[in-house]
Amino acid sequence: MENIMNTSYNLTITNEINTHFENILNSINTTNNVDTISQARKNFVKLKATKTNPYVLKHIDDLEKMLQMFEDKQWSLSELSQSDRHYILSACQYLIQEDDVIPDNIPNIGLLDDCIIIDIASNKIKKQLNNYHDFKHTKAVYSKDEEFNVNDWRKTKQQEKFSRIRNRRNKR
Repeated sequence: MENIMNTSYNLTITNEINTHFENILNSINTTNNVDTISQARKNFVKLKATKTNPYVLKHIDDLEKMLQMFEDKQWSLSELSQSDRHYILSACQYLIQEDDVIPDNIPNIGLLDDCIIIDIASNKIKKQLNNYHDFKHTKAVYSKDEEFNVNDWRKTKQQEKFSRIRNRRNKR
């Protein structure tokens, strides 16, 4: 029986490395959205079906959430800028490229560069992701099988804000 040694490594992403990957992310051509999204979804399924590292699976889940936000017409049309869309599609495009900075077929580290790209994209649109998460939560609480859009969400957030102010005043 072969003795396999497990070794852990820590990786520090320096500003230089981060800038390098940001440049890659910004240079990716995202013209074929439908094909990119379809291929990314196939990769999600494939990676989840294999014994993929939990670190990679967390990033795949993050990218799926970004893609869900991208595809939500109520949110995407009014809230996502062109650059936000580009970051999401670029991360998807990078994921589907098997021969990238670290070829994906290298066991255990092949998807590390993909995770770095997903992290950068996620950080670039962090505010949008947080707002979208809040939108979905608010929609689940307040919609009651009715149409609930971004304007309804904004009104609800405004009402909640005023309610908190009133409650603070009443506690004095």
